[in-house]
Amino acid sequence: MYYPVVEWVTADGRPMETTANIARPIDRTPAPGTQVCVRYDSADPSCWALESNGTGMFRGFAAIGALCAVIGAGLFLLGLVLS
Repeated sequence: MYYPVVEWVTADGRPMETTANIARPIDRTPAPGTQVCVRYDSADPSCWALESNGTGMFRGFAAIGALCAVIGAGLFLLGLVLS
């Protein structure tokens, strides 16, 4: 695991260099010098994230969360109708 260093130039021309605050597994990260897509807040470029397709586990947890939200909304509406 390591914390990648990312360099980019903002839309207004400011050069940025920061270290990620989340460690990444070495076998699932781009090689040094590889171009990657960086998403950042234009008002605060220090707030950034690497674009990612996500992992299967992330997608699974997102699907479970969405299912729980739908079930919760359904139960809420059912409670409104029955009261």
